[in-house]
Amino acid sequence: MLSRWLCAVAFACCAPISGAAEIGGRIVFAGETPDLFMVAYVGRTRAGERITCFSSASPVRPEFRMWDNAARPRQTLLELRGAESCDYRHTEVPPGTYLVYVRVGEPPVAWKVVRVTRADERVRVDFTLDSGETGGLSVEAASTPGELNVRLTPLDDRGRSLLENEDLSDRLGVVEYLEDGRAELDGLREGLYRVELRRAIVSPARPKGPPEYRVLRTTTVTVQRGKRKRVAF
Repeated sequence: MLSRWLCAVAFACCAPISGAAEIGGRIVFAGETPDLFMVAYVGRTRAGERITCFSSASPVRPEFRMWDNAARPRQTLLELRGAESCDYRHTEVPPGTYLVYVRVGEPPVAWKVVRVTRADERVRVDFTLDSGETGGLSVEAASTPGELNVRLTPLDDRGRSLLENEDLSDRLGVVEYLEDGRAELDGLREGLYRVELRRAIVSPARPKGPPEYRVLRTTTVTVQRGKRKRVAF
């Protein structure tokens, strides 16, 4: 999924329009510099519109600077500073409530809810990423027939969406396909997740189209740092 997003990103060497709110900060890589990462936000404006903006990068040199303007007028700047950190700026952010998050490869590994209250506000959100502080899951569904996948979405510590009244599975969900009734998911931030077992359904209206995946069963599981947990459906 993330690699497809990376291919779709459009870049432009341009500056943001001044006088609008921004969300920005620094991402510190406490371990190795990731091969592929993304910084993004999703949320609701004060007027109730759901918006999202993201930029992803596969560092090919120690330092680079790029603007992503694919979601104009909203833009994102990524500025890699050596192998240790990357500065980012989300510009033209309307007042509202947003979840700012970072993905490394597929899994989201850091996130924070922020509120933009004024059109000229500058909200700072810093993240420190440490690949050694992740865990994993082994998902098994050997007795369930059909083409299956599992979707994993992080929740807050009370089992609710990270953003109130929002289903974030389309933005934060990690999908892995089962082979021989089993799937392995790695690089997960510790915490609570919703785990959905889904089966492919071919629509009669589109027999030659891609299948839809419908949820068969759902459970919640706690991922622990440095450990692998088994989930059996």
